Amino acid sequence: MLFLAVFCGFMAENFREHLVEHKKEKDYMKSLLADLVTDTSSHNRNIQFWEEQIVLADSFFNCLKKQETPANTRDLYRLVYYSYDFSKFNYNDRTVAQLKSTGNFRLIRKKQIADDIISYDNSVRINLISQEQELESVWITLMNKQATVIDYRAWPAKALFLNETNYLTGLSGPALLTKDKIAISELMELSQRKIWLMTIVKQNLVFLKQEAGALIGALKKEYHLQ
Repeated sequence: MLFLAVFCGFMAENFREHLVEHKKEKDYMKSLLADLVTDTSSHNRNIQFWEEQIVLADSFFNCLKKQETPANTRDLYRLVYYSYDFSKFNYNDRTVAQLKSTGNFRLIRKKQIADDIISYDNSVRINLISQEQELESVWITLMNKQATVIDYRAWPAKALFLNETNYLTGLSGPALLTKDKIAISELMELSQRKIWLMTIVKQNLVFLKQEAGALIGALKKEYHLQ
């Protein structure tokens, strides 16, 4: 009888531990789901941002290839102005970080779910963030090179700059600081590299958005989440 009582107590305690762990697992997955939804919104914003920047950079490159005219030079200045911003993906890794630091990946019973979470985390950290860093480095180098060709002091007031029609039809416009072919060629090469890296970053964001979407669907199905 004593043995049976001890055994039953052990089984009850083991059952309670499983219930606690399953609740923790679901709580983690709820938190991860919220992170992924936030990530997806960020992916959408950044995809749109880089699509617009690629178009601007491509137009800038084509302007550099053209013969210098007042209208073409004004286009260059306008394109530089609109290409000044840089956007980084803000990774919401609070849940993944907790799972890693506490060793609680073991709570995830379905191996495929755990593998997909690790895959998404690696895609962000190893691929996207490193590519963003490379792009930012080229972007800074390009801005410094532009300063040898584009006279930033010639930028008009923002209100006038945003009035594209007035700016482009003005009788006079800013001139380039130099017509040196080597300087222009170097600027074109950097611009091409920037376009290439922006395209890679955008493609990675599209891939990550798909990964996040698939993981969101799997979490909702496996854990009956909304």
